[in-house]
Amino acid sequence: MSGTRFNRSIRTLVIFGTILIGLLRPVWADDALDPATFLRPVPAGIEDLRTIEMMAQQIAEKVVPCTVGLQVGQARGSGVLVSADGYIMTAAHVTGRPGREVLVSFPNGKVTRGKSLGMHTAADIALVKINDDGPWPYVPTVSFDDFPEVGEWCIASGHPRGFQTERTPPIRLGRIVDIRDDVMRTDCPINGGDSGGPLLNSDGHVIGIHSRISGNLTENLHGPVLACLEVWDRLKSGEIYPPLPPSQFLDLLDRNRDGMLSGNEFSDGYYRQLYDRLIERFDLDPKKSYPLEQLAESLNWKGSPTISWGKNYDAQTRTDNSLKDSRFVRGSEVTTIFKELTREAADIAVRIERNDKVVSLGTIVGPDGWILTKATELKDTKTTDAKNNLVCVLGDGRKLPAKLVRTHQPYDLALLKVEATNLPTIPLYSGDKLPLGSWLITIGPKGEPESVGIVSVSARRIVGTPGVLGVEIARSETEAQVVRVFPKSGALAAGIKAKDIITHVFDTEVHNINELRGQLAEKRAGDIVTLKVKRGDDNLVFKVTLGQADDIFFQFAPTQFNGPLSSRRDDFFRAIQHDTVIQPNLCGGPVLDSRGRMVGLNVARADRIATYMVPSTILKSLVVQWTSTEQPPEPQ
Repeated sequence: MSGTRFNRSIRTLVIFGTILIGLLRPVWADDALDPATFLRPVPAGIEDLRTIEMMAQQIAEKVVPCTVGLQVGQARGSGVLVSADGYIMTAAHVTGRPGREVLVSFPNGKVTRGKSLGMHTAADIALVKINDDGPWPYVPTVSFDDFPEVGEWCIASGHPRGFQTERTPPIRLGRIVDIRDDVMRTDCPINGGDSGGPLLNSDGHVIGIHSRISGNLTENLHGPVLACLEVWDRLKSGEIYPPLPPSQFLDLLDRNRDGMLSGNEFSDGYYRQLYDRLIERFDLDPKKSYPLEQLAESLNWKGSPTISWGKNYDAQTRTDNSLKDSRFVRGSEVTTIFKELTREAADIAVRIERNDKVVSLGTIVGPDGWILTKATELKDTKTTDAKNNLVCVLGDGRKLPAKLVRTHQPYDLALLKVEATNLPTIPLYSGDKLPLGSWLITIGPKGEPESVGIVSVSARRIVGTPGVLGVEIARSETEAQVVRVFPKSGALAAGIKAKDIITHVFDTEVHNINELRGQLAEKRAGDIVTLKVKRGDDNLVFKVTLGQADDIFFQFAPTQFNGPLSSRRDDFFRAIQHDTVIQPNLCGGPVLDSRGRMVGLNVARADRIATYMVPSTILKSLVVQWTSTEQPPEPQ
């Protein structure tokens, strides 16, 4: 998006004056935040980080009530209120077309209805108007005088993976990586369901609407709001802008974007070959220029074209102005600054290994050898034993055999004991809840800041779903016969085959799919179950590690765009969600806040945009209880 594109006349500004009222004043204008902080390529130090944190906290407070869930037919997405009289910005691919009924859900539980208006097809942005009168909570849009810049800090909100009544819209932090015509890229992580949610600048103004993602966690694309402000009245009237081409194929061949098709706009290559085939197939004059509208009509290609929302974005083609990777929120130049906060706590993180392979991190919670970690990562799938050959590698390099003392299913925690004394510890913070937008620093296996993020959702219950074997079972009242074994499933890894008949789960007999489901209902992903199976004349026994249903049964599994996730990533009694990006085997390590206090322990990498942390207030209670007895109880 070039600066000249938005260099509009005073007349244009007057036209849009009604929607720009109040934009000159940031949402945090009453608070003493230094604007220079947000202009520096890299934060100058801890104080800059705390200023960024304060900005994130204040914007989170403003944007959460205004971030709505939308349902348009079968499509679901996010949106943001940008005016008191009920105008909502969302993604064009969520509304689909103007004039559709829209169900609008607010984080506070209120539900109302609206109607889809016009859309900007190139920027993938649409308008929705709530039917009822306001005033409605809203956040303002950016003005033409303050369009986004590369490197600017930004906040994302939305409803990833759909609107959830028990969860407020998660908040995420990022920086603008690149700006091009009708698209912005950030390292601010978004996910499916976020489409239509807002991207805000450090002033708390909406600068973009979430559009799409790729497998690269730092490739998150947003439509620029300023593109819509240019044609705001046309979108309010229900117009589709730019007009949809009469044919997507012909539009693809119009390389110089003049609305005409002629041979002189092609050089040798793929598009030239397509053009030559078109000319030959329909006996067209290669020396003539054809208006697309006329050509589509003569070829009988008129109708409802398939809409391709937004434009393709080639992340490999960097501009001279693109943000350096090292300056991303989790880039080396930024995370280095956090070393000042983690220095005193560097040695409380330990590596937990089996056969010289890191299976998880651990956190020293007692000077006489007590270490807390994530339980399911300790399991040896070959023996189903979490106690087998565990070694803790301390910060000073010592490798000590570890004994499993106990596990705790509600939080997927395990307490280990090593023979050592005077180990380094820091107090578990027992303060009140952490505000949305607060910095969180995950300490890595060498004591360094492994990754950073912010509090996205306050502590809440993470609902659990049953783990699955990864098989299809025949509909029968008398036997549980396997019809199909799914790829990437625990059943396949264990050796289960089609036509096997499952007769027992552990020692309980099962006769059909319902009884099988009943035995697995309380089991979670990562749990290991023993199956007795009849295969022909043979009676076999298999140990199967249960998986997550959406990893196995759905074509577009979460890991496709998220990278590796924890095998158990739900069913936690209480956890804080944050947007830190870590590997599953780095769960179990300590998490600090911007004051260097230990505020929790990572317990699951749950999604592209979500890591779960058990709060330190809960850890403190458990640690006191577990380590106060002279004879620790046997593992549970």
